[in-house]
Amino acid sequence: MTAHHLIEIEIHPMVLKFHPVITMTDDQYIKNGTRLGWLIDRVACKVYIYRPDTVVEELDNPTTLSGEDILSGFVLDLSEIW
Repeated sequence: MTAHHLIEIEIHPMVLKFHPVITMTDDQYIKNGTRLGWLIDRVACKVYIYRPDTVVEELDNPTTLSGEDILSGFVLDLSEIW
């Protein structure tokens, strides 16, 4: 069974110091069928959005994230995270 969505929040600054995208890209989530992944970098206020067969999208200091068609109607308010 594969999750169709994934939210990962990095909270340890030492991990982020090396490369914030490593966590998601090293895992097999997208390759195994996950359709939407968010890697939230709290230190740099960036979000990396992973989707199948697309380049990783990088957002700088977004205020919200949409669940798109995978989590229809879901909006994550990032004001509490930053």
